[in-house]
Amino acid sequence: MIAHGLAVIREKIFHEPCDAEHCAMLAVYHDAGEVFTGDMPTPVKYFTEDLHDKYKEIEDKARGRLLETLPDELKDTYRPYILDMENDPLWPLAKSADTLSAYLKCAEEIQAGNSEFEEAFRTTENKLKKSAPERSGLVSGTLCRQFCSYFRRDESNVK
Repeated sequence: MIAHGLAVIREKIFHEPCDAEHCAMLAVYHDAGEVFTGDMPTPVKYFTEDLHDKYKEIEDKARGRLLETLPDELKDTYRPYILDMENDPLWPLAKSADTLSAYLKCAEEIQAGNSEFEEAFRTTENKLKKSAPERSGLVSGTLCRQFCSYFRRDESNVK
């Protein structure tokens, strides 16, 4: 949903052609390889450069394995979403959506009183700020200015 929203903002506010449905599909499938690997927490993935490189290699193999489970007639349809998504021009928006989703989850947990998410919140917030000069960062910032405050309100403020 966030990736779709970012793509719509890119098209309607920044007046750049953007296929919102395609961007949403990239986001839907971006972690598909985790059916074989499970989810690796971001701090662990990036703990060292060597570990990150090794995990990327594992992710690539898992995505290839997933594609191989499909009938030949379907492989070309799913290849752009499972194997080749990082080469897609909309990939930065899909990745921004993933980061923004993590940021909103942390904000929601902190709002609920779960202080264990404070470090992850700061880390994710810094990641969003660092991406701000990039086009995907500008689009994410626009969405966040418009909607992120809703995730920081308690239910009595929602009408």
